[in-house]
Amino acid sequence: EIDAIMGNDEKFLDDIKEAARELHPKFIALAGSPIPYMNGTDFPALAKVLEIETGIPSFAVSTNGMHDYVYGAGLALAEIAKRIKGKKEVTSKSVNFLGVTPLDFGPQEHVDALKRNVEETGWKVLSTWAMGDTLEDLGRAPEAEVNLVVSSVGLWAAKVLQERFGTPYVIGTPI
Repeated sequence: EIDAIMGNDEKFLDDIKEAARELHPKFIALAGSPIPYMNGTDFPALAKVLEIETGIPSFAVSTNGMHDYVYGAGLALAEIAKRIKGKKEVTSKSVNFLGVTPLDFGPQEHVDALKRNVEETGWKVLSTWAMGDTLEDLGRAPEAEVNLVVSSVGLWAAKVLQERFGTPYVIGTPI
């Protein structure tokens, strides 16, 4: 209890490193809550330490538990968008779905139906942020001709991808 109230960065880092050794994640994202926020926990610094000590890409999502999920999930997707490598050749009639979350779309079957509907019109879905795709799939995002923001969670990622790769975006949900 005292660690939760007062903060214990070393224990926190050790626990994350132990989990990383067991799970072999492709990245580590740190998200805050009210107590660490009030204690002034420096999540960006802790993420840097983790990245150096584990060799696993790590970043902080600037949350404090006082906003809705749109804020935190949107920041997390934007952070991933910031880390995508390079510019690839654009694939004609291709799209990324941004902001696909279980809270917005429910079970995976709904997302699969959405993808089928778009693909039946002749468009190729390259990546779905953040249900049903791998980090490698998300890495194909720069190839898309356009990004489709299907919920407010995806808007920040769309702006990052537009700034970094010039990919335009539209907002809507094709049902």
